[in-house]
Amino acid sequence: MSKPTKADPLIEKLFENKANNAYPTVVVSGSGDAWFLNPKTKTMERIFRGSVVQRVTKAPDERGRHLVKLGAIYIMIPDEELFSIGDN
Repeated sequence: MSKPTKADPLIEKLFENKANNAYPTVVVSGSGDAWFLNPKTKTMERIFRGSVVQRVTKAPDERGRHLVKLGAIYIMIPDEELFSIGDN
């Protein structure tokens, strides 16, 4: 039987805002496709620019990236790549 492990800080951050589900809606700027880091799997995820995503973090990290949710995946996208559109 394995020991229970402490929750990953990234997972804890994801569930902080779960109760009120108030993630702002933003669009990934540009056209075509782009590759961004999935911090959980440490792999690059291909997404299409112009996709509507939900920004999970309020402020960018030390490298200027926001954690965003696209469908069922979470990825890190630079702040300058995101365009706020408000809630639809």
